[in-house]
This record gives sequence, C-alpha cells and structure tokens, in this order.
Amino acid sequence: MKNDKEPEEKSFSETLPFRNASWWHWEGEPDEYNAGMEERFKAEIDKLSSTRIDTAFIPVDQRLENARYYSIDHLMENSSVERVCPIHFWDDWNFIRRVSKDLSDRSYYDKIYFYGRQI
Repeated sequence: MKNDKEPEEKSFSETLPFRNASWWHWEGEPDEYNAGMEERFKAEIDKLSSTRIDTAFIPVDQRLENARYYSIDHLMENSSVERVCPIHFWDDWNFIRRVSKDLSDRSYYDKIYFYGRQI
C-alpha cells in the first residue's frame, strides 16, 4: 500500500520543462520558417518565466552565424537561471574563447559555465 505522503513518481520526461529548445534561425531559410522557430522557442521560454532553474544547457552554435546568441540571450533575459552552459562547440576551444569574449558584456556573464567551469 502506498503512503499518501510519498511524492508521486514521475517519468524523466515529465520532470523536464522542455527538451531540445533553441531558437534555430538559419540564414537562407524563408522568413516564415525562422519566424515560426522564434515563436515556438519564445513560447517555451515563457512557460519558464516563474520557474527557478539550477542549470540550463542551451545551444550557441557557430553554424547559426549572427543568430548564435539569440537563444541564450532570450533565455537569460526572460527566466531565472542560476547557471547556463552553452553547448554545440564540439571541443573547438577557439570558438569557446570567442563566445566567452562575445558574451563578456552580458549581465548574465557570471552565470556562464563552459564544460562545467567558468572561463
């Protein structure tokens, strides 16, 4: 018999607010496609506006060119994240250093961790 005071068990996927969320804005794609990606991403982040998040992993992908910081900027400006770990670097330390420099003026810079450590 289950104790009524025991927490309800949830599957792993039920404990995650979202998965694989990023603002995928690709140069050369139709404006409608990129606008749809932006809308979906922002809707997911809106769901998190009142949730404290210990650690978020968010793509900062060099293939996105000028749009590479859209996801991390929007996430950090519109949610309560304690630590953010940019991903999609494929161990390219030159790119990691560039990202660190590019983001150094952001208000959330002290919350950025690359591969588990601040740079």
